[in-house]
Amino acid sequence: MRDRTGIVMTLLILASTQGFWEVLSEGLLVLEDPPGYRSLYGNISMFARTIFWMAGAALTVAGWVAVMKQLPF
Repeated sequence: MRDRTGIVMTLLILASTQGFWEVLSEGLLVLEDPPGYRSLYGNISMFARTIFWMAGAALTVAGWVAVMKQLPF
């Protein structure tokens, strides 16, 4: 059972890292060029963009929570 936990933890951390980079890169685009962001994603619904941001944030937080639970505090 311990081996499966290690694999799941590794996959969660990898997904968390990907979620972090996605949110970071989109955030930088919004901050550096708001009109460019609107022109790129103007045809995508607000619902889809909200789901993207929420999923990226949730993955990022899930990875941090998983890592913090493993630390011996």
